[in-house]
Amino acid sequence: MRVVSKELTNFQRLLRTAVSSVVPSKQLPTGETYVDHYFQYYSCCPPPLFMITVSIIELVIFIVYAKIQKTETSWTTGAPLYSPLTYNPFRRYEAWRFISYMFIHDGIMHILSNLIFQLIIGLPLELFHKFWRVGIVYVLGVIAGSLATSIFDNKTYLVGASGGCYALIGAHFATIIMNWKNMTHDWMSGPLKFIFTSVDIGVAIWSRYNNPNRVAYAAHFAGLAAGVLIGVPVLRNIEVLRWEKILFWVCLALYLLLVLFSICWNGFYPDFPPTDWRPCCPGA
Repeated sequence: MRVVSKELTNFQRLLRTAVSSVVPSKQLPTGETYVDHYFQYYSCCPPPLFMITVSIIELVIFIVYAKIQKTETSWTTGAPLYSPLTYNPFRRYEAWRFISYMFIHDGIMHILSNLIFQLIIGLPLELFHKFWRVGIVYVLGVIAGSLATSIFDNKTYLVGASGGCYALIGAHFATIIMNWKNMTHDWMSGPLKFIFTSVDIGVAIWSRYNNPNRVAYAAHFAGLAAGVLIGVPVLRNIEVLRWEKILFWVCLALYLLLVLFSICWNGFYPDFPPTDWRPCCPGA
């Protein structure tokens, strides 16, 4: 059945646009496009609440800390490094910090860029792939970000949702890899995503070496890699080919091996900062 745009409501057009950003637009042998084919069976049940919920929580926590902390929150500074949510290299035994750091942000620009980034990229993915798949990619990207920081930049703090955001970009790449044969490639959006990503990483690196609080940037690269490695086995695949089945297990095994290596590194590497055993949040 071919979907005629004139017959669609405004909301249905919005949904179709979202689906078209993550589904190949080439035609099937029946004459309809992949977008039309999947749109017929498309449903907003369950609704795409994961990215919205996470974004609201991140924004609320940012506002609360901006109100209660002693130092002023500006466009580019204001991370509450004393928070029990921040990844703190001196308190790695508090394992929840390897995930919870995603709720803390360093300034207004940081929180706004992360929120815009993950909503624009994450919502179309969630509308098609469903919340639990996108949630897995996002959270595992966050974990990859903190583990990578603990290895490559082991004396720095880590805040922000960049690991999860870049995992969503990696998930888009995974979708392209799995459906390369059927994709109609948009040569404009690709460079635009590359430029935006490059600028964001550049700002993060600049902040890392010009900010005395030393907030890490390794999570960007680790999140991107995790998004590809987890996106391939977790996200929907339109047409599963033999080589994609092999790629499924290769990506999954590689991610698990990297996580295992990172955990072992954290357990046995001798040159980490001295452990801080004091009660939490002495600088609050």
